[in-house]
Amino acid sequence: MSRRARPDWLPYAVTLGLLLLLAALAYLPLILQLGFYKDDWHVIWAGSSFGPGRIIDEFMIDRPFMGRLYAKVFILLGSAPLNWHLFAFAARFASVVGFYALLRLLWPARRLEAATAAALFILYPGFLQQPNANTFQNHFIGYALAIFSIALTVFALTTARRTWLQAAALALGAVLAGGYLLIYEYMIGLEAVRLLLIIYLLRRQGCGWRKWLPKTALIYLPYLLAAGAFLYWRLFIFHSTRPATDAGALWALYTGQPLAMLGQLSIETLKDLVETTFLAWGVPLYQLAVNAPAGQMAAGLLAAAAGAGLWWFFAARQEHPAEAPVKDDFGRAAIWLGALMVLVTLLPVLASNRNVYFRDQFDRYTLQATLGVALLLTGLIFGAARIRAARGWVAVLIAIALLTHTLNAIYWGQFWQVQRSFWHQLAWRAPQLEDETLLMAYLPPNYRLAEDYEIFSPANLIYHPGEPRLAIEAEVLNADTAALLTAGVTGSLRSSRTFEFERDFTRALIVSWADPQVCVHLLDPAQPDLLAAAAADPLLQLTAPYSHPQQVVVDAPEPVVYPAVFGPEPAHGWCYYYQKASLARQQADWIEAARLGDAARQQGLAPADPLEWLPMLQGYLHENRTTEAAELAAFIRQSAAGPALCAQYRAGLDPLAAPLLCP
Repeated sequence: MSRRARPDWLPYAVTLGLLLLLAALAYLPLILQLGFYKDDWHVIWAGSSFGPGRIIDEFMIDRPFMGRLYAKVFILLGSAPLNWHLFAFAARFASVVGFYALLRLLWPARRLEAATAAALFILYPGFLQQPNANTFQNHFIGYALAIFSIALTVFALTTARRTWLQAAALALGAVLAGGYLLIYEYMIGLEAVRLLLIIYLLRRQGCGWRKWLPKTALIYLPYLLAAGAFLYWRLFIFHSTRPATDAGALWALYTGQPLAMLGQLSIETLKDLVETTFLAWGVPLYQLAVNAPAGQMAAGLLAAAAGAGLWWFFAARQEHPAEAPVKDDFGRAAIWLGALMVLVTLLPVLASNRNVYFRDQFDRYTLQATLGVALLLTGLIFGAARIRAARGWVAVLIAIALLTHTLNAIYWGQFWQVQRSFWHQLAWRAPQLEDETLLMAYLPPNYRLAEDYEIFSPANLIYHPGEPRLAIEAEVLNADTAALLTAGVTGSLRSSRTFEFERDFTRALIVSWADPQVCVHLLDPAQPDLLAAAAADPLLQLTAPYSHPQQVVVDAPEPVVYPAVFGPEPAHGWCYYYQKASLARQQADWIEAARLGDAARQQGLAPADPLEWLPMLQGYLHENRTTEAAELAAFIRQSAAGPALCAQYRAGLDPLAAPLLCP
């Protein structure tokens, strides 16, 4: 079929197909390795144990409409991680469909430029929360609603069809505007984007200010009413009980120190404009790549090459030298519109005393600015370079973005594997925990947990599945909580979302995994091998004596680790035998400890830390199997902690082991 005979819809379909391929390259290759993280946990536990209504309750403190939406999505998707990741991908892709349609409405003749901006939009590497799918699917839904709402406004201004169709588009756009604002209030800057586009279109149609000013007011009125109603409700009717979203506390901050806050706002605005628009294409990649192994870099470079190649082929097919150059104001308009869009979408975030950082999830504030970044960069590239050079620059940006997203997905995949392994090992070691146990989890560096619900949610899912109660409490282990632990604080009230409990640090159980090369350790002050292992970390060395292993119910059946969330049980490697031998040691079941030692050795399994042989060595000794015990003792003496261990055993902790460990 000749190019002239192609159906009108075919170029759109081809471009959307390219965008889908690029998005899939960025976000889908490792999707089966991703799971739940951070804020996901309290929602998954609340929905699974209490029902979707509890999810609504959780968000009544700050975003009631988001809670209702969340509950409906939970009913649809359940507790399987893959469902949430596929849903989040679909919601994210919906936004690029709306954005591409918006660009074609604004500049119908700019096919390649629209495709470029849409590609940069969906691949923007300064927002790396796509793998945190459960939490951010709300944001993606809200963003898609906002973009379609703006596109409907532009459609009403550019269509030559009947007035009733324009009115319907404006009305539907206003409904969608109210929806996205109720989901995520930080996106309110997108209403300024809508206003900018209305003014731009009216001026492009030749309206002088005496005409475009009243027309703008008339067209924008439904959206102004929607945004105004939302703001009135948010500021004067609804009272957030969550400090981070409390408008009254923020107002007090500004009125208390206005000059300081305005000065900070000015500086942060300039800084975040540069970070969001330009540094996003380098800083996250550097942070992910600086310590990435060669295999991970190779996978990322392969994805980058594939995406850049796809783009190069597509862009070459869009160039038609015989066609006359398009004469419009795209280059200049894209630059100034894009820059203003970035500014107005960041301002609500910055004004609420938040900032863009490329760490600790603070890159989430870049999401609503991605349409402005994509338009600005497209305007700069096509305004400053010839078409072939522009194609090359875009290919480079696509390669950078795909490399960044691949390394990012690898990190999140590893994070999920760390969490899965941690909870499976704990279930092997502790078949049940006493009610009101204060579980304190300490994961490896780069995977440390930040909130208590990242611990008590999976713990209660595993040990009390389907029970609508907080049986096991939790706290992260850090310098602040260590002070409470060592002081033996009791009755410390904690409110987490809508869950309230009193923390009793005299019932704390510390579960440490400070080094990913070894197994999870349930710290026991009576076991010198565990104290010796903890001594490598000052925080663990300080807190280990305050761990209470008696919180473990040793004679309970082993729990099933909630397969809907955590998947099937992993293969039984060394850590399985170590955890079971440690449990047997706590029970003084030396026959079982020795049997587990036999089973591990027969399979050729061995620990990275020789100290982990000790529960089995003690089993051999109590069963008078001195030959096997001596063989294990030879390994243990090679440990750097061997001399300290010897001294403690000589002090009488285990007279049977002392002669072997102290030659």
